[in-house]
Amino acid sequence: MTLGMIWTIILRFAIQDISVEEMTAKEGLLLWCQRKTAPYKNVNVQNFHLSFKDGLAFCALIHRHRPDLIDYSKLSKDNPLENLNTAFDVAEKFLDIPRMLDPDDLINTPKPDERAIMTYVSCYYHAFQGAQQVGHMKKPITD
Repeated sequence: MTLGMIWTIILRFAIQDISVEEMTAKEGLLLWCQRKTAPYKNVNVQNFHLSFKDGLAFCALIHRHRPDLIDYSKLSKDNPLENLNTAFDVAEKFLDIPRMLDPDDLINTPKPDERAIMTYVSCYYHAFQGAQQVGHMKKPITD
C-alpha cells in the first residue's frame, strides 16, 4: 500500500506533466525516448523494462543531448554493467540526476521494474527539456 502511494506521488509530480503529442504521460515519455534514441546502433526502445536493461538507451539519451559527456562509439551491447554505470555516473555528476537504479539489479532481473525505470527516465526528460527551455545546455537539444 505504501509503495502504491509513493508511485501515485511520483506519477503525479514527475511523470504526469510530460506531454508529447497529446498522449498519456507514459506513452509520451516512451515516444520521446524512441525519437531521441532512434539513430543509435543497438538501441530499440519498445518499453520501460527490457529496452533499458543493457544501458545503451540511457547512454544514447545522454549522448543525444550532451555528446561531450559520453563517447557512444566505444560502448558495447555486450557490456551492460559498464554501460549502466557510465550512464548513471554521468547523469549524477553532470546532469544532477540522482542514481536511483542499481545496475546489478537491472542486469540480474529477468524483467526490471517498469515504474522504477520510467521514474528514472522522467528525470532525463525533465533535465533535458528544462535545459532546452532555459538555455543551460552547452549544446542545443535537437529533435
